[in-house]
Amino acid sequence: MNSSILFSIASVGFFSLATLFVPRSFGALLAYEGFDYATGSTLAGQAGGTGFLAPWGTSAGTATIQSPGMTYDSLVTSGNGLFVDGTPGTVSIFRDLSFSRGADGTTTWISMMHIRTGAEGGTFGPGGTPSYLRPVNLAFFEGGAERFALGEGTRNQAGNLDEDVFGTIIGGAVTHPDTRWTTTSLALENFAVMRIDHGVTDTAYLWMNPALAFEPSIALADATITTTNLNFNRIRPFAGNPSAQSGNIAAQGLIDEIRIGETFFDVAPVPEPSTWALLGLGLLAFLTLRRK
Repeated sequence: MNSSILFSIASVGFFSLATLFVPRSFGALLAYEGFDYATGSTLAGQAGGTGFLAPWGTSAGTATIQSPGMTYDSLVTSGNGLFVDGTPGTVSIFRDLSFSRGADGTTTWISMMHIRTGAEGGTFGPGGTPSYLRPVNLAFFEGGAERFALGEGTRNQAGNLDEDVFGTIIGGAVTHPDTRWTTTSLALENFAVMRIDHGVTDTAYLWMNPALAFEPSIALADATITTTNLNFNRIRPFAGNPSAQSGNIAAQGLIDEIRIGETFFDVAPVPEPSTWALLGLGLLAFLTLRRK
């Protein structure tokens, strides 16, 4: 075999082995919802996943299970996905967690997948163009108070051009001074990861579609949020109903792979590679090269 090919094989083997031993810090996966329910069934009353106190509640809008679910790179996924449609009425469906997050000095990691689908309408986009005006998001509540949401909000106020990008909406208000937007399009299948450092003042970092091999750098966050209270103990998928400002078009979209944990690798799991297979590949190629 050509020595350059052998060298390449050896390099791949040893590089793969080296990446295997990059330190990974695991804490605990606190909650997971992969929507592993029957295709076409309604979300209301479903009780799968882990880390919850009770089944999903009810909603006026459409919240049904769609196949296939969403995927991202080598992220471990399961089940189907959640399709939400606010056409018959606003989707606002709650599920209580079996824990609360927000103690000072702790860190919470959250991940989810999201895409906005359906038609655009209204005149609030750039240059008065149509946009996905009504929102699809995943909101986080502390009791009855909405603390923040991941996804989009209704940006129909002066100075809030609806650019159809993913963001973190504080207190359910796009006009909140701590609300932040990224430049990532809502029309794509996005994998969003958030880290919250809880304290007297909470600081959160949002990354869109980060690499999965390493914990992302806060210096490279797509949005950084500093605000007073990001505590939560329940979650709520949301899709807005039709409005005159949206051209009477409701929000539609998919939400999937919701995880809450203590570290990045809890909420962005990837398959474990075979240590011995990688080691064998590298050593075999290296020894063969040496014999040449």
